[in-house]
Parts: sequence; C-alpha cells; structure tokens
Amino acid sequence: MTNSVLLDANILMELFFRRPRAQATEAAIAAVPDDSLLTTSVLALTILFYYVEKDGFDKTRAHSFVASYKVLDMGEVDYAWARQNDLGDFEDALQTACALRHGCRKIITLDQAFAKRHRPHIAFTLVR
Repeated sequence: MTNSVLLDANILMELFFRRPRAQATEAAIAAVPDDSLLTTSVLALTILFYYVEKDGFDKTRAHSFVASYKVLDMGEVDYAWARQNDLGDFEDALQTACALRHGCRKIITLDQAFAKRHRPHIAFTLVR
C-alpha cells in the first residue's frame, strides 16, 4: 500500500461533523494523487464513533461515511512501536505506527504538534 494516505481522527471528525475546516480538509484530500488509497485506523474510528454516539448522530450515516475509506487494523506490534516512540502523545504514536506498518506514505492531520513530533518517521500534510 505504498500509495496509501492515513487520515487522522481529527480529519474524519472535520468531514463528518462539517466543522469549520471541512473545506480545507476536502481540499487537502483532493490534492492526494488519484492512485492513492485513502485509509484510516480502527483507533480513529473509535474516536469518531464516540462522538457520533455522544452527540446522538445516526450511526448508519457514520458507517456509510466510513465506507469511503479502507480501515487499517492495529495490534500488538503497533503498541510496541508506539511505546518505544511515544513523544508525548501516545495516540499519535499509535496512529504513526499503524501508518508505517501498513506502508502509508503520509498522514493528513489538523494537529500541528503530531506532525512535528512524528515527521522524522513519515510525511505529513497539515491542514490549516
């Protein structure tokens, strides 16, 4: 999956809930080459569905939204990598581990600190 791009949880949240940076997020995704596979992690989905349920949104709509992306699994090897490379935000380290193990070439995020911390491991597109 060398042409894969991982969408961070905050990207999914921006798109699904149509938050203020949704248009900038869509533009960043539109700039991804056509031969790229858009992915997200099972961890990102956990975060998304927590807010879908908390805010009373229709889960059927959320599942349809998620169907647009390939969902990458996470496991013990990701945990071990994240534990070794935790630079202050374990969730970010887990997302990076997942992206690396699945051969993603970049992560798209809104989180500047995430991009700064893990840029030595993988490329980032930072949505502003």
